[in-house]
Amino acid sequence: MGAKTIYILGAGSSIGHSNNVFPSINQFFCKAKERGFYNNNCFYQLYKYVCRYFGEDIKTSEAFVNIEDVLSNIEIDIERNFSPELLLTKKETLNLIRKLLNELSEDVLQEKIINNGEYDLLKHRIFDTNKEESKAKKNSSTIITYNWDVMFDDLLGRKSLLDESENNTCVDYRYHELCYGYSAKGEGTFGGIRLNEPYHNHNRNQNKGYYIKLHGSIDWFYCSNESCRVYGKVFPVLHPEKKLSCSYCHEDANDMIVPPTINKHYRQYPIIRTLWNLASKQISHADELVVWGYSLPPTDFYAKWLLRQARQKPPLAKLTIINPEVIKKEKKSSIDLDISFVKRFYDLFRDVIPKESLLLYESYRDYNDGQDVFKKYLKGKSITDYRSL
Repeated sequence: MGAKTIYILGAGSSIGHSNNVFPSINQFFCKAKERGFYNNNCFYQLYKYVCRYFGEDIKTSEAFVNIEDVLSNIEIDIERNFSPELLLTKKETLNLIRKLLNELSEDVLQEKIINNGEYDLLKHRIFDTNKEESKAKKNSSTIITYNWDVMFDDLLGRKSLLDESENNTCVDYRYHELCYGYSAKGEGTFGGIRLNEPYHNHNRNQNKGYYIKLHGSIDWFYCSNESCRVYGKVFPVLHPEKKLSCSYCHEDANDMIVPPTINKHYRQYPIIRTLWNLASKQISHADELVVWGYSLPPTDFYAKWLLRQARQKPPLAKLTIINPEVIKKEKKSSIDLDISFVKRFYDLFRDVIPKESLLLYESYRDYNDGQDVFKKYLKGKSITDYRSL
């Protein structure tokens, strides 16, 4: 079995690809204010909720409010004390996320006519067989993302696949597998009718790569009516900006955007539970982990659990972290590693991989060019010089 690379993408990857057009989790409300989202009281319940529980006026304040914290707080409130007002607050939050990411995606798409982004570089790295990696290794590469947006999906052929009037021959097999192998879209096909038998081990699937979205997607919708024949089944749609209804029970369709809460309700969403299981199987066979734009917050225990699955096989050959937070710039003349940030990841594997196999990059472009932080900033030093790591 050949080498297997797993790419894990966080919000920073979409920020890097969009040249900082996309927001961090702390910038959603500020970006929405810039675009006039709060005019005409379109998000009034959400506005009241953030004022009450986070002490910020999102209509006027420039203060950063973490939208994942807000969504998680709403989920906990709904679980403890369900009310129509809370349900509307959640709906407005999801609408804001979807509306903002849709608009920003279109802006980035127009900008990319002039300049390719970092997701394009990742796509070419995986699919261009003229590069140094073998074709087999490229085909086995898996991309796992925590992001809700569809910028990378579009590069993999999303619009072509979901628009049935188009020729979808340009669709990457990973995105095709995500839609036809795991969403309701594939249940009307021959592959959806035939059920696969249980397997003894996952090795047979390790030469195959996947595209896995662990927190849902702004273009995924499902029916929450328990009496409906398609209850809980997810449908990826071409135009998520439009209001959608279930084709069977005719109730409003719900966004499949999952907040990264400590107590994740994965059993509530069958596709999310399935994708987390698949991600853990894939990571358990990884030879290299490339973590791009994900900061691994101390409270994200599920992400730590997922990364630790890489300890189930012979040791990793390489752990690569791509994030501007790997360095700290106190002054122009004072640049050094941010040891506390790097340790978040390395502490999970310090007994598995040597320091020399820990590679650090400020951006994906640097990674693509082979310019790590030592070549870029810390000439004359190496990772082994840092004894506190």
